[in-house]
Amino acid sequence: MRSMQASEDRIEAEIALLKPDDHFEVLPENMAAIEWFISTDDLYIWNGPVCVGLDVKAVRDDAILSGRKTTPDDYNKLRLLGQVYADELTKKMLRAKHD
Repeated sequence: MRSMQASEDRIEAEIALLKPDDHFEVLPENMAAIEWFISTDDLYIWNGPVCVGLDVKAVRDDAILSGRKTTPDDYNKLRLLGQVYADELTKKMLRAKHD
């Protein structure tokens, strides 16, 4: 959020919404994609307040340079996670802009 110039107050408000007891299960067949997704937080393309999505060339280069072992299935899962994440970030940014 800081990279998107969110105020510290806004960041603290978002953190306050998180509950430390929020748990979710990740199926073993999805773990590699989830771990890959978590590492892509700085690989998104922005157009103003709109998150366009993952920079797939940067994702590819990062995977190659970091030696990440990937499969086409993991990549497809990453793309889906990335698009949902980008859509949600955009919704949050647009809501915040109108608040």
